[in-house]
Amino acid sequence: MVGKRLKELRKDKKITQINLAKLLGITESAISTYEHDKVEPTHKNLIRISNYFNVTVDYLLGIVDVPIPAYSTDKMLLFPNGINEAEIRFINEYVEFIRLKNTPVVEEPIKKRRKKRKSENRNT
Repeated sequence: MVGKRLKELRKDKKITQINLAKLLGITESAISTYEHDKVEPTHKNLIRISNYFNVTVDYLLGIVDVPIPAYSTDKMLLFPNGINEAEIRFINEYVEFIRLKNTPVVEEPIKKRRKKRKSENRNT
């Protein structure tokens, strides 16, 4: 599975085996043997590949089928299989609703407004 995923990722990025090998600090023949599933990458090389393509090692190993970014600054939702686009839109809209609901409204506190009105009434 690693070989197939590695080859797909490399071709999607339009990078040669030679250039990928140089970037990862390994030999071109190592990349070739990985892609043909003759040899499994070492843990160290799996991590290098994962970091370079920004996918999880789980994706490379075929444990998950979605190329989830290995690192991200955003929080993400993972949906179970079988959820359709309409359901995903609904969930995303609900998440946005929750986010906005929990956003504090910048408003003058009631006590300050009452004091302000009292002082204005005294001045008139």
